[in-house]
Amino acid sequence: MPRFMGYLFYGVTVAIETASAWVRWRVMFACFSLVLSDPTSHWLALIVGYGPLMWSVLNVVGLPGGGFATRRQLGARILSQRERDALNQALAQLPSTTNAPKWVYALDVPVPSAFVIGQTLYLAHNLFASPYLAAIVGHELGHLNSSDGRFVLGLNRLVVPLFRAFSYGLAGEIYSADPLVASHARKQAGCIRSWLILLLSFMGGGVGIWAMTPLWVRYWRAREYDADRYAAQLGQADVLAEFLEVYAQPFDMAIPYFHGMVHPYTELRIDRLLTYQEHGYGASYPH
Repeated sequence: MPRFMGYLFYGVTVAIETASAWVRWRVMFACFSLVLSDPTSHWLALIVGYGPLMWSVLNVVGLPGGGFATRRQLGARILSQRERDALNQALAQLPSTTNAPKWVYALDVPVPSAFVIGQTLYLAHNLFASPYLAAIVGHELGHLNSSDGRFVLGLNRLVVPLFRAFSYGLAGEIYSADPLVASHARKQAGCIRSWLILLLSFMGGGVGIWAMTPLWVRYWRAREYDADRYAAQLGQADVLAEFLEVYAQPFDMAIPYFHGMVHPYTELRIDRLLTYQEHGYGASYPH
């Protein structure tokens, strides 16, 4: 899938999200007008209503982000000295022309995971002692040196956590994973409460993301393959394939209709990586 499709999908997503922004603006204007003058209420309502959309667009077109509020939201931390040393050793295994990440933070989680948000790389702490660190960093650089991180951050910005929190708090057991509990809670909620939950959920954003989910899923699967190819061009095809086989493939399972899974099946990723290796990707790069 061509990379420009991401910009097309994002544009459609933002267009749909303007409905949520309009509702936020109207509701907040009505609320602010109760205590403030109309001009002041108008500008405050515009900021609350359309601010998330503007912030999202600015992040997608290049405004740095993903390393301040996002870091605190994730509970990430700065790297220790030995983690910085391990990262530098991993980067030394890649070609000298490779663009190193500007911001890297550690996540104290048991699962060896890594991802990019905005211009920031997040790595699970156990990866710094892993022999696969260079390959994993090479893959994430494929995302970091493209528009992927900016799209992730931009899509996150479309959701307003405050309104979502109010919605979930008011809903209670309506969002329960147990369908019987959720059904009973909906019956007990009443008409006014149900409409308030719906209104707050809509004000919280994410409508465009939900509507565009099937297309975004296809796009992110294609981007995973491209990031793998980027790592292969850095000479890490075989090491990344081994990491996927050891740590990712055991958790693969058959998913009916393959809906919502943004990563391709691991075996298919390994197959492509081995093909890249056979064709000599990265062979000209010294280690």
